[in-house]
Amino acid sequence: MIIANILMTIFGITGIRLFVKILLVPKKILAPLILILSTVGAYAISNNFFDVFTMLVAGIIGYFMKKYGFPASPIVLALILGPMAESEFRRSLVMSEGSYTIFLERPIALGFIIVSILSLVLPLVWGKWKKKKNIETA
Repeated sequence: MIIANILMTIFGITGIRLFVKILLVPKKILAPLILILSTVGAYAISNNFFDVFTMLVAGIIGYFMKKYGFPASPIVLALILGPMAESEFRRSLVMSEGSYTIFLERPIALGFIIVSILSLVLPLVWGKWKKKKNIETA
């Protein structure tokens, strides 16, 4: 890992001039090039056209998300962290023989549950409180 970081630093420092010149390439040339390389990369992973189809569907969804102002980062986080969270959730339930109280036994887990509940409830309460305050001041 350390060797990889050192090599990436050397590669980054020596290649920075070339990377900056990529920004000067016109979008009408760069966009098709990125599309072609992405398609080849998606196919090359497992030699399966389903991966290319999945890439195209994800791109279309991403386009409409950007068009209508939805952030893409929560979707990316969910796709990356979701399978890990699900497997760890299953592991916890197996360890506790199916009892959900395992999530309340440790203070850090209880803290995460409380923060999650607050992040879901507080925006609703805050919005209702602001509406009520606006009605009273109007």
